[in-house]
Formats: sequence, structure tokens, C-alpha cells
Amino acid sequence: NHSRKLEIIRQVKDRGVNNVGIYCLENKFQSGNYRHSVMIDLIDMLADEEIDVLIYDESLYEETFKNCIVIKDFLQFKKDSELILTNR
Repeated sequence: NHSRKLEIIRQVKDRGVNNVGIYCLENKFQSGNYRHSVMIDLIDMLADEEIDVLIYDESLYEETFKNCIVIKDFLQFKKDSELILTNR
């Protein structure tokens, strides 16, 4: 839902954070499918707002994804992220 995504972006901007952590990209737990994930849209929308994005996702083996840093250590991800978004 596009209006929900816009609301999430508005709330992130209202908090004045410099970076946002994205926890897991896939739509369903352990589905391995993130191609049409709402998180991908949010990453793009955050980038448009010039908000840095950090990603924690055990299924990603790359060091970057969509120009975002992929962090392999969850504790480091928590420490480095000012706000964390996750898909329910």
C-alpha cells in the first residue's frame, strides 16, 4: 500500500534520524523472496530523502545492496542504526 509507505517515510523524517536500519528484506520469513518486498520500496524512498540505510539480512552475502551497507553482525547493526524498520 503506497500510502502506508509514505506514512512510514514521513514518520522517519519527523524523527530526524540520519540512518535507518532495515531488518530482513523478504516478505515472508525464510521465503528467500525479496524481489517484490515492501522493504525494497522503502529503501528507495529513504534514499530519495537522502537518509542512509543499513541492512541486516542473513540471506544477503554481498557487502552492499542497492548502495546500502549490509551488516552481518546483528549487535553491530543494532548499535549503528538510529531507527530499525522491519516487515511484520
